[in-house]
Amino acid sequence: MVVRSDAPDSLKRALTGAWYEVMAQMSSGSKAGASAIEQMAVQAGATVAEFKAQLKTTAMFYEAAEGARFARSDVPAKTMEQVRSFAFAKGLYGERAASKDLVGIEFADGSVIGDTSNVKLRFTADYMQLAADGKL
Repeated sequence: MVVRSDAPDSLKRALTGAWYEVMAQMSSGSKAGASAIEQMAVQAGATVAEFKAQLKTTAMFYEAAEGARFARSDVPAKTMEQVRSFAFAKGLYGERAASKDLVGIEFADGSVIGDTSNVKLRFTADYMQLAADGKL
């Protein structure tokens, strides 16, 4: 989920809570979960079978604690290093970009790759941890 850094804390909490309510439904095997998957498939322009196939290859982090652990791991930094290297090599930063460091990316531990004065993407575990702790 992507939310602007300057969005109100109340919005971030509400969206995280809603996300994990849907995750609980989807993973429950219940009628409500099946209905949620069906609605998402329709919105994605897919059949339920196609959507379920996509879910099998997507890390959904149905449990908030699992998502928070992932966000605090070294995987996001390794992945974003690959993404920014690819984006720069393919010219996706534009003709005037001098290096892949044009954009800063901040991680849950506070470390930044790229330009620390131009952070445009932030990974945080804060709201997932609040959800895991029942404190949203």
